[in-house]
Amino acid sequence: MINVNKVLNDLLMPLWDEGISVYYQYPETFTELPAVSYYDLITAECFRADNSEQTQMSRAQIDVWAEREAQPGEIAEKINAIMQSDGWIRELGRDMPKGAENHVYHYTMRFAKEIYNNE
Repeated sequence: MINVNKVLNDLLMPLWDEGISVYYQYPETFTELPAVSYYDLITAECFRADNSEQTQMSRAQIDVWAEREAQPGEIAEKINAIMQSDGWIRELGRDMPKGAENHVYHYTMRFAKEIYNNE
């Protein structure tokens, strides 16, 4: 089994250099925006041979949080390019309702990938 959260962390961490905070699961606070959060949505064994798992099918959840209306879409384009360059397929991308309490724009994305255990 491959730890998908580590893979996601390594892929998304360069966003820090662009001033985008990166968090596992959910931002601690919404004071440092824009922000991206990620987590392994579901991982299951996909192919087995000789009593050993050869591949896993993983789905990842990535959320974008921002103060400005245009930022979520701009950041989502960057994330999409990063994920697709690593072989992930985008299954979902959609705007979520703006948070009533924190007034934060939210865009959610889901990606899938069959991961070979020797990657």
